[in-house]
This record gives sequence, structure tokens and C-alpha cells, in this order.
Amino acid sequence: TGPLYLPPLHVYQRHSLPAEGIPEALAQHHRTIAQKSSAARKDAPESAVTTGIRLEGYPVPLCIKEYRPGAFPRRPASSRARRGWIAQNGCRARGLLVPAPLALLLPENRKGSAYLIQEDLSTQGLELDRYLLQKMLPWKGTPDHRRFVEALADALEEAHRKGIRLADLKTCNLFVSPSPFPL
Repeated sequence: TGPLYLPPLHVYQRHSLPAEGIPEALAQHHRTIAQKSSAARKDAPESAVTTGIRLEGYPVPLCIKEYRPGAFPRRPASSRARRGWIAQNGCRARGLLVPAPLALLLPENRKGSAYLIQEDLSTQGLELDRYLLQKMLPWKGTPDHRRFVEALADALEEAHRKGIRLADLKTCNLFVSPSPFPL
């Protein structure tokens, strides 16, 4: 079967995500951005990211990334969102711990925003930059600091060994959790 159609968006989704809740999830995303809530993790010309979106009938909170048109004229929002969807599924297939991609919403005319809906991991850890500021500064020079750096290097080496090339490698794109050891 083809994608679900919610004008003006074509929706590709996993069966575990109830399709009837997608419009409400998008409405929550837009309200969160408009209210400048702390759940609005990013609001930039090229994209917006919200976390903690609750969808009735789905057991975990959602994270929605909106790919906005116009910021990269040679790469439409739909192609950037599609690349994210493919990359996340590829990482999961290779055994890397990434948020479960649940839905890809593409504009029918390639001119509007595209959306990637995934499971929200923000309650289970932090982005690396936030983790470093909140947890690592007190550890500097301790054995725990050294173990953390070694674990980070091992995780990046493992991703590389599995064929994952991180084109947008930066601290806000790496997620760490506190146990068994961060990463």
C-alpha cells in the first residue's frame, strides 16, 4: 500500500504508531515551538526540534524534527528529512542505539516543511554537549573522566567499524545515558 495522505503531507509510518494521532502530534509540536517551551530543543530557520510530545495510544513520548524549506535552496526539506529517515533505519539495522524512527511526513509539493517523528530519548539521558557541561566538568582529571573519554572513543570506533559515517558529527548529535557507562 502507498503512504497515508494527510493533506498536504504524505505520511510513511511504522504500524506501531497510530496514524490518527499524527495530526495532534504535529499540532503539539507547533504549539511547543510557538510557546518557546523548554521542550522546544531547537527553533532555527533550517529546522525545529521538540521533545516530550505525547500521543494517545503510544507508550513513549515522541521527538519531532521539522525540516523547514528555504534554508538550503539546493536541498529541499523533503530530501533532508528522507536522508534522516534512511540514516536512522540504517543505524538501527547495524545494531546502533538510535531513537526508533516512527514516521516520515513529506510535503506533496516539495515546498513545505517535512517532518521526522521518532521516539524521544531525552528522558533517558542527555545530548553530549549538555552532558559534558552538567556532569563532566566536576570529573575532570579523575579516573571516571578517563573512562568516559575511552568509552566515547570506543563508541565512535564501533560506529565506524559498522560502516556508519557521521556526516554531521557534533556534540549535540551524540546522546549519552548514565548507565552502565555513558554512551
